[in-house]
Amino acid sequence: MIYGKGSENLKRIGLDIATFLLGCKEKPIFMCIGSDKVVGDSLGVIVGELLRQKPQFKNRVYGDMSNPINRSNLKTVLKDIRSKHPFAPIIVIDAVLGNIEEVGCIKAFSGGVIAGGQFGNGEMVGDYSIVGVVCPKGVSALAFLGCVRMNLVVELSKKIVDGICASAKLCLAMA
Repeated sequence: MIYGKGSENLKRIGLDIATFLLGCKEKPIFMCIGSDKVVGDSLGVIVGELLRQKPQFKNRVYGDMSNPINRSNLKTVLKDIRSKHPFAPIIVIDAVLGNIEEVGCIKAFSGGVIAGGQFGNGEMVGDYSIVGVVCPKGVSALAFLGCVRMNLVVELSKKIVDGICASAKLCLAMA
């Protein structure tokens, strides 16, 4: 599902996340992928930072400003998550490139994302994904990730966290 820039669409994020989680027997793990070194790639770590401030999520968040998850440590972190939480569903949060009209939108869907996929050698991770479109894809899009406005990334991050919090109220799997 794609959630546009208007608040009327964003109200459904929590419901859609809760719908996914109703079939899960374990509490979810939030794997927040990104880097604090590039504004356009910082959405995941900002979401991780915000989720860690919420007591109900604190011990189930991987990836934040202090401990980012990127393609260099992805396999190690995934192995750690699976050893500590072998049956927990993994919700991946990441920034993505998209069509120009999608910039500023949030996408949520069942299934994983290819972390580091923009570099051509990524790995599929996650059972459910929440991504924010921060930049249009194209030949020079990777160069423009450093030019993404911080305001866009922060606003998308807050909306994702609000959606996750709303789903916690709707779904006992996250309580």
